[in-house]
Amino acid sequence: MHIANFDQVSSDIAGSTQGWTSSSSNRGTFDIIWSTLSQYLAAKNSVKKLKDSGYDGWTIRNGFYAAMGGFVLHSPDFVPFPLNVDQVHYLVSHGYIDYKDVLIEKEVIEDQNKFDTLTRILTTVQLLWFVVNAVARGSLRMAITTLEFSTIAFIFVTIFTCYFWRYKPQDIAAPIIIDLKVPLAIVLVEAGELARHPYSYSPLDFAESAPHWFQLIWRYCFNIARALFKVDFHSRKRPVDKIWDDQFSRMGIKHGLILAFVQLSFAAIHFTAWNFHFPSNVERILWRVSASYIICSMFCTWVVIYAGFEIFPSLAALAEKRLLPVSEKEPRAVSFLAQLYLLLRKPSFFH
Repeated sequence: MHIANFDQVSSDIAGSTQGWTSSSSNRGTFDIIWSTLSQYLAAKNSVKKLKDSGYDGWTIRNGFYAAMGGFVLHSPDFVPFPLNVDQVHYLVSHGYIDYKDVLIEKEVIEDQNKFDTLTRILTTVQLLWFVVNAVARGSLRMAITTLEFSTIAFIFVTIFTCYFWRYKPQDIAAPIIIDLKVPLAIVLVEAGELARHPYSYSPLDFAESAPHWFQLIWRYCFNIARALFKVDFHSRKRPVDKIWDDQFSRMGIKHGLILAFVQLSFAAIHFTAWNFHFPSNVERILWRVSASYIICSMFCTWVVIYAGFEIFPSLAALAEKRLLPVSEKEPRAVSFLAQLYLLLRKPSFFH
């Protein structure tokens, strides 16, 4: 194991491999909030997985580092590519890499971190001061601009992000190189049936948890945008050389309620200016329409999430159990949705 410097990252050895890359600035508030919580849960779950496998000392900070693609795998028979946290767990638990190579000390991670605790605290204090100042002026019936209302809504989301990312390193451009003990071909052969399907992102895709329906639709929308508008949000290079930050995962009731609270609060803040003084009646109408659109879009998205994470998986289980039968007793709409779900789950569908 060794830490690549910036020259190494751009050299022939490491190629253009980079652990973590921010997604397009066109992303919406909803998916940013969800991916923030998803990354936290992935890091937290990695602690439990490794502990259950008999490996102690792994922390949420280590989980974040791994989930960000902080480790790049080097194999004698394949090009380098970044690992996610599930792949790190698989390789460690099967003895293909040493646990000590990925158990990075806190000091090493912080040495690469460009956003330390003090910076986080100062940023949060400045944001809270802005909110307190605006609320105080509002209580005294002093003027508050619509731009300030929008800023307060984004500050609320930012504080939420800072809390769940409090252990996450920021802007780590130099990954840690992990050498595989055996050729990658041996890893795939010993994986057997798990690795028999073509990969979508890297040869170790089989080591990850099954992708969720919303994640698949998200990627499918990227393909539509690429086909219609010739816009590439993600690189099509395979294996991937980056771990993108727009990852989504299924959540329990607790974290689902947290997610819903933050999203709906973001929308509700805009409603506080419903009777605000506007220079013209047209501007007032536009603001009210926009605020209504935000709350309605949040609600509709949650309907889609419920359909994707609760209804569609049940249909898929029914379809897999019955091998997609179309009988007189089974509604054709149910059969169609189940077959559609299984189609979206095929790795080749997103190539």
